[in-house]
Amino acid sequence: MASKKTIDDYTPLNRLGQGAFAEVYLMRDKSDNCLYAVKKVSKTLLKREGKIEQAIRERELLISLNHQGIVKLHKAFHDNCFLYLVMEYCSKESLSKLLERHGRTFPYTLVKHYTAELVVILEVLRNSSIIHRDIKPENILITTDNHLKLIDFNCAKKLSSRKTIRNTFVGTLSYVAPEVIQNSKVIGPEVDLWSLGCLVYQMLLGKLPFTAQSQEEIYENILNCRYHLPPDINPEVSSLISSLLTFDPEARLGSSSIQDLKNHRFFEGIDFDSLWNNPVPEVLEEIKQEEQKKEDLNGHKQEEPKKEEVLMDGHVNVKKNFLKNENRRLVVTTKPSIKFYSMRTKEERLDLDVKTVNGVKKLRYNAFSIETPKKNYEVIADNPDLWVEKIKIVLG
Repeated sequence: MASKKTIDDYTPLNRLGQGAFAEVYLMRDKSDNCLYAVKKVSKTLLKREGKIEQAIRERELLISLNHQGIVKLHKAFHDNCFLYLVMEYCSKESLSKLLERHGRTFPYTLVKHYTAELVVILEVLRNSSIIHRDIKPENILITTDNHLKLIDFNCAKKLSSRKTIRNTFVGTLSYVAPEVIQNSKVIGPEVDLWSLGCLVYQMLLGKLPFTAQSQEEIYENILNCRYHLPPDINPEVSSLISSLLTFDPEARLGSSSIQDLKNHRFFEGIDFDSLWNNPVPEVLEEIKQEEQKKEDLNGHKQEEPKKEEVLMDGHVNVKKNFLKNENRRLVVTTKPSIKFYSMRTKEERLDLDVKTVNGVKKLRYNAFSIETPKKNYEVIADNPDLWVEKIKIVLG
């Protein structure tokens, strides 16, 4: 992977994304005119947070992996200020964006196909003794031919000879396994199996299995495996999800062998060896066919839901106690939705069910409150009058 390349050999086109320590840009190689996704990592931030080893590990893990379902690292180099990872560019979108654009759910046949691809990706990681630890829709890209590709190995680790590693809390809460929350001394590849169960649930039902109005409640729901499966759900899917969202890591399907997971009846008819050699059913066509089944007796389609629009998006502080505030990004949309995100990790911290919100009111020149039966959230922000106005629109 040695290279004499520098960042000056690339022409920046636009920014694709941003994380706590890095930014990802779409760039064009001046020598071959090809497009790449270039991850630009700040050395200063890495040193300050003690994450240098983590960045080096990400590069080494990507170098060691070679599969169509995993992002390919083409070049790696650095200068005085930044580390650069030059990776293949997927021009479509992330799985999260695709879910968002199409009603947050996929037809059964597409869920089955994508789940099979994820199983193969997990098998590749297992064979290389790697745990990803942050498998979620945002870290899965859709290729131009509609296949899946896993990205972002920032949290990934190589397993020790015991096939386990010391546990540290990383990942995104909604997809994190109970043993991570419990601070178990060691964890294994079963954490990725749990995340897979969350993904299958989300692709089919359009929501996460573990949700609540506070982070503490989400913790509790995960630790108690408290989630709901509709009674009319396909029994094969129900069985698969239940076998993955199991508290005991060793009891999860696929813990002993990925082949056990492949043998589940949900995957009947799937040829795992040829998934990337055969075309994926056109996503839009699959969804169109599913919508046609929802036509009413008169042959008219059901009214399509209105497109979600962002009414207000900005930086606020949420009062935690008398002495402490938490920095948050507050997003209010016409879905209707009121969500708070971490400013540092971008992770969703709170999703308020608008049906349970009793009201919103201005408190003073720089603050307002959102009132729910369980708790009143005091929010410090610029333009509290405008925030109150927009939230009232969402509450109806």
